[in-house]
Amino acid sequence: MGSQKIAGLAGGLIVGAGLLLASGPAQAEWRYTDDKGKTRTVVLKMDVPGQYRNSAVYVDLGARQDEPRRAEPAVVPPVTEQPKATLTPGANWWTYPVGSPERAAAQQAASEKAEALRQRAAPEQTPAAR
Repeated sequence: MGSQKIAGLAGGLIVGAGLLLASGPAQAEWRYTDDKGKTRTVVLKMDVPGQYRNSAVYVDLGARQDEPRRAEPAVVPPVTEQPKATLTPGANWWTYPVGSPERAAAQQAASEKAEALRQRAAPEQTPAAR
């Protein structure tokens, strides 16, 4: 029975150490300066004493400023050929000029077709039930 306790204790220590190492450092911290001028750091803002809470500063450890990164401008190659497929006016309702009667008629036809497809998909559902 003694060896089982030792094995359980060893297993618990291994799991605990694994969790401790896997958790890593905190991702964010709060810094504040007390009355004596000493800067203190805590993980949660609720750990900052009430009188310093409004002056606490959020520090994101993920955005460390080790060295400023310089963004290289993106090199965009010049366009050498025109697109092959052009949009044919009248192929879809949105290709007609805005406010034209052709656009309104095509949009109405598309709406009716969509409603017919909805009815075919769920015939027991009425428009009022939606």
